[in-house]
Amino acid sequence: CSCNIQAIGLEGILLSRLYEQQAGELSQMRGSMLAVGLSEQGIKPYIEKLSKDLEDFNLIVGCINSPKSVTVTGEVTQLDSLKIILDKDNILCRRLKVNLAYHSPQMKEVAALYQDAMGDLEVDNTGHNNSPEMVSSVTGDWINPGEVSQAAYWVKNMVSPVRFSDGLTTLCSGSALNSHKRLDGSHRRTRDIDHILEVGPHSVLQGACKDVLKNIANHTPTEYLSLLVRNMSAADTAFAVFGNLHIAGYPIDISLVNGIDSTGHDI
Repeated sequence: CSCNIQAIGLEGILLSRLYEQQAGELSQMRGSMLAVGLSEQGIKPYIEKLSKDLEDFNLIVGCINSPKSVTVTGEVTQLDSLKIILDKDNILCRRLKVNLAYHSPQMKEVAALYQDAMGDLEVDNTGHNNSPEMVSSVTGDWINPGEVSQAAYWVKNMVSPVRFSDGLTTLCSGSALNSHKRLDGSHRRTRDIDHILEVGPHSVLQGACKDVLKNIANHTPTEYLSLLVRNMSAADTAFAVFGNLHIAGYPIDISLVNGIDSTGHDI
């Protein structure tokens, strides 16, 4: 999260999500997304074949989740046509419950409006030199706070494919034990990642994380945790996460954890 690397404040993060939703709703296209159990290369023949049969074709791979999973994004009826073909070939696929084709040509319709609404984001200067670094889901590589604090980055984030698989690979491929100091300071980005924590409404990326890690040679054994899990008590899942991290040696403030059901805390 860009807020955690002191790139922009929490207000900037919330505004970026709000403006993205508002901008998308102004689009004239009925969009959605389709999760597919294929690789980026595996889905290409299906998209290319369908593009020859349909006019004004606009389906693209919007998310590369793992070596075995992508999300196709675009116009609803075209997604339905793709699903029919995939179902005939017994390819696992599922329409997502969203009304916008995120990371698709639909978002390009309103990109300029989105950038104007965002303006220049306020940089959070409260961080320190040792604040966490960030891997961008746009490039799949490391990114500095200066880039993230620009509205142009968030426009690119809105209209470009999400390279989650590349990003997680970048994050987990290094080993701190085998790193050497470099003049450019890049050695500081080489560290052993032994826990992955998903902060969201459900553990939707658990499978993707496991698939990505299977393809990384000699990576540190990594445990996946999710703060929230659908149909489970949020307090129970949060307690479990903090307990696991505490046992693993992370500096968890147990007194704050035990006050999780109190009211009036700032976010």
